[in-house]
Amino acid sequence: MAERICLAVAASDKGLRGTLEADPELPAFGTVQQWLSKHSSFKETYADAKRLQIEAMAEDIVDLANDETLDPNDKRIRIDTRKWLLSKLMHKTYGDKLDVTSGGEALAAPAHSIDARVQSIIMQAHARKRSGAGLIEALPDEAKSLLE
Repeated sequence: MAERICLAVAASDKGLRGTLEADPELPAFGTVQQWLSKHSSFKETYADAKRLQIEAMAEDIVDLANDETLDPNDKRIRIDTRKWLLSKLMHKTYGDKLDVTSGGEALAAPAHSIDARVQSIIMQAHARKRSGAGLIEALPDEAKSLLE
């Protein structure tokens, strides 16, 4: 039954509840939730099924974009919903900020590097102040005080 549930999930464009409700031979949502919390092997297989479902969702975006029968607003909503879900569920792959340097781990910047960058910004601001006095005068007082 676990394999059947996972196959249904991987092939569905619905959430778990909708997938289970679509097939009367599958168990109830609450039952599957209990199985997921009690059986680690089922939980792993289910996670794989969800990854497959998400990959299929990514491929659906292209099909939706090319579907000329859909109303443009309906098409946009369907595509945007899938894009949002992909960016949240698989943020390393489909997120707005792709980290290609650290494998998702935080990178610590050395203090001297931060100090050098801050000093560079201050020097650039002073150079701008000297070269464009008229521009400085247009800034709000709070911004002017930061440059001094």
